[in-house]
Amino acid sequence: MKNTMKNNKNKESLLSNFYMPNNAMNNNIPIIRNIVYKRINDMLKDIKEVSPEMSDFFKDKVDINMKNTINKILNDYKTQ
Repeated sequence: MKNTMKNNKNKESLLSNFYMPNNAMNNNIPIIRNIVYKRINDMLKDIKEVSPEMSDFFKDKVDINMKNTINKILNDYKTQ
């Protein structure tokens, strides 16, 4: 019985090394979001340069949907 408890503690400490503490993870989410938003804006800028005939409606939809998806992913990650 004692050996099992010791193994569980070892597993817990080993697994805790792979996970970021909640407060550190929550502090990094805005940084990640800002980086991804900048990349999305850069991609949209490239789309405008490559195909200027692309409608503004399409570009706006791409922008909104990509940012919403990133927010959903980050929110799901935060609530794990």
